[in-house]
Amino acid sequence: MIYQHKNFILDMDGSKGKLYVGGQLRFMGDPYVAISMLLKFSDNHPDVRAKFKAQLEMREKPRFEEPEKRIEEPPEPPKKERVVRRPRQR
Repeated sequence: MIYQHKNFILDMDGSKGKLYVGGQLRFMGDPYVAISMLLKFSDNHPDVRAKFKAQLEMREKPRFEEPEKRIEEPPEPPKKERVVRRPRQR
């Protein structure tokens, strides 16, 4: 699939995405990264966002939140009292 917007060309074929800016290859790799770079270069143009809306919504949101339950560290074992030994009797 080839998508053109102003002087940007996005060529996506299967697992590779190529972004050309002004006729020069700017990026080749993951298609999602190529789409996000196209959005960045086009200043988040509404036409570009509308074209790739499905791919952008399908991407999983990052999970940087803290877990709900914190894992508690196990309590330290109780310290044993020192045993005083009696001297031996002969």
